Amino acid sequence: MVGAGAQQQRPTFRTGANFIRVDVYPTRGGQPVDDLRAEDFEVREDGVPQRIASFEHVVLRAADPGGERRDPNTTSEAAQLASEPRNRIFILFLDVPHVSVEASRDTAAPLLRLLDRLLAPDDLLGVMMPGMHPGEVVLARKTKALEGLLRGAPWGQRSSIAPSSLEQTYGRCYGTLNPERVQEMVGRAQERSTLESLRNLVDYLRVVKEERKAILTVSEGWQLYRPADLSRRHRGDRQTGAGAGTSTDHCRSRRHDHDEGHAFL
Repeated sequence: MVGAGAQQQRPTFRTGANFIRVDVYPTRGGQPVDDLRAEDFEVREDGVPQRIASFEHVVLRAADPGGERRDPNTTSEAAQLASEPRNRIFILFLDVPHVSVEASRDTAAPLLRLLDRLLAPDDLLGVMMPGMHPGEVVLARKTKALEGLLRGAPWGQRSSIAPSSLEQTYGRCYGTLNPERVQEMVGRAQERSTLESLRNLVDYLRVVKEERKAILTVSEGWQLYRPADLSRRHRGDRQTGAGAGTSTDHCRSRRHDHDEGHAFL
């Protein structure tokens, strides 16, 4: 009896997502079409028509650049507002290491004009930069703080005369290597930080709410380094004994972080 019971197959339970919310913004001639009903839409997945289980017509209050927006008083209130299905979330991602000083200064006014036209009174706005944890992003409605950031000292650092802390560290650790090679290592580390931050932000917003969220990324673009490009040259350096750099635990840690970056990039 024991043997027969052990051979009994355990029941299998399968789960899946059967309800997916989809936002639609129908327009005609640049103007919204607001008299549509559920039967006017057809939703397909892999070519197969899907049943529309619910339909809601959501009207957003028009953006009012001169209007007064009320900020949430606490983080819990901000989280509550963010979870409201009708409130939209916009995250402005400033890619600091990949935007030049000049570009960060020149884009300030156009960005502020865009946000004034785009943001409705109930929308929430946050700002994030590479290296930040998404949980550190403060969601607010007013744009005055953002205006101070964008119109203040230029925030971009690409091709800046003053070396960043990362450039200084790599310069100390790998000072005996060719300067161009050190700069490439810095570029790889900066690019990895940016792409990982964006990926973490996407994952974070997926938990915050299902719909009506957007990331506005300000960047001049990425090199998108291939994993094997620098690895072969590192092996050559080890074989010839070149590029020993400063032998400290800190530099060895940086070397480990850099080598780990090959797998991601």
